[in-house]
Amino acid sequence: MRGLLTLLDCRNGLTLSLLVEGKTVKFHTATPNGIKFTSFNAAGSRQIACGPTPGNGVPAAIVYRPKETADGIGEPLSVEFLDNADRSASTPLPAIPGTSLVKGLLTKLDCTGSVSISVVFEGKALEFFADSPGKVAFMNGPNPDGTVTCGPIAAPGLLVTVVYRPSTGGSIVGEPVIVQFQK
Repeated sequence: MRGLLTLLDCRNGLTLSLLVEGKTVKFHTATPNGIKFTSFNAAGSRQIACGPTPGNGVPAAIVYRPKETADGIGEPLSVEFLDNADRSASTPLPAIPGTSLVKGLLTKLDCTGSVSISVVFEGKALEFFADSPGKVAFMNGPNPDGTVTCGPIAAPGLLVTVVYRPSTGGSIVGEPVIVQFQK
């Protein structure tokens, strides 16, 4: 999700406040050391510390695992400090041990209690499944605020990169961990 990072609240872990289209969205983690920070804006990242960010906020993109709590909408996995040219769509995905990667066209995204994804790769439909939406992080979603809406995907589909844990058999290729939309 992209916006202006306005606050880093370091009490009880870390809560990030991101201003998106005039609304404040919060992300919380009890383990802030697990967040990967990347900067494309050297001036802004040197000034970041607990508390309010400089000026009216710092342009940022947050990759998160959806998890509705009283503290926010999800757990932040990475924070990218952006310059005026948003490069987040080309940002390398984190290396996660035991995962594989595939690029293709997302043709189905069903989030009814679980996450079911179909991606066309080299002419074949690959099926991915996670038993909980909270296990999948979505990055650079096609909506204006960087999110994605579950439901039918218009043809021909949306270009994505999927990081997944391979399954040991059956028709499911694996469990999606990160779905990065390409702009």
